[in-house]
Amino acid sequence: MANSGVRFARTVWGFLCASPEEWRALIKRVAESGASAIEVPEQSILSSGLPDFGSVCREHGLDLILQVHTAGYQRFPELNIGYVPTMDAQVHKHSLASGMALAKELGAVLVNSHSGHDAWSVEEGEAFLRYAVQLEQEVGVPLVHETHRKRLLWNPWQTGELMSRVPGFRINADLSHWVVVMGRIPLRELEPRFFRVLEMLAGRCRLIHARVGYSEGPQISDPRCPGHEADVAHHEKWWDIIVNAPREGTLFVEPEFGPPPYLHVLPFTKQPVSDLWEVNQIMFERLKARYGADQQ
Repeated sequence: MANSGVRFARTVWGFLCASPEEWRALIKRVAESGASAIEVPEQSILSSGLPDFGSVCREHGLDLILQVHTAGYQRFPELNIGYVPTMDAQVHKHSLASGMALAKELGAVLVNSHSGHDAWSVEEGEAFLRYAVQLEQEVGVPLVHETHRKRLLWNPWQTGELMSRVPGFRINADLSHWVVVMGRIPLRELEPRFFRVLEMLAGRCRLIHARVGYSEGPQISDPRCPGHEADVAHHEKWWDIIVNAPREGTLFVEPEFGPPPYLHVLPFTKQPVSDLWEVNQIMFERLKARYGADQQ
């Protein structure tokens, strides 16, 4: 099912580098895996010790996708809210603007933002997204907002409402999060509203985080895992809808299986049950076989 404009990316989530040399080695490894783009969090780049991070990626034939987390990673361990420490929209706007500026400086081809707060009203979310659309136009770097728990697009129903209100914003579809939020795999004959939202989303999507979730968690341990065949099949059908939707520009497809606690571990020993790089490579090859060669 080849589709023009589809390119394949890899994430570095879960792979820690302690020096610029280790970062160079990881970037090289991503390139050798067959990817044409690499997604890296803003905080990782700022602490990497590589002032020319974007250039190093391009030297290896990789375009850079910058991942931004609005409001940052301020840590409040006693409250367990380090990932989204505030509802203050101004803080979220400021950090998004900072990330967009860094993306332009690095020559990133796309910004993937974990945007906003799940407790915002639809009106608050609308105001933020209108700001984000204007910022994207001013900076000139394409911007997508991820469907992520704890964030503005945390469920399909609110996302659908926001799409109907704000025509200009684009999306990174990580549908595994919605499966957890809903606690089920929605079926077309029972929940046509979900598929209406998915079809609205498809034309706006510029990045797919191709991770498979299930009713009780955001990540199965391995796409080959017995017992999860139906979960994999449903996610692939949803991704098909997105890949085959008409759009302008590139759609990046990226396996994004992550480290513990997303990756299951054995009790007591905390030993991961799967090899993270291998699982992402297996899904990477599966996606390339399904959607065709990288369309540069």
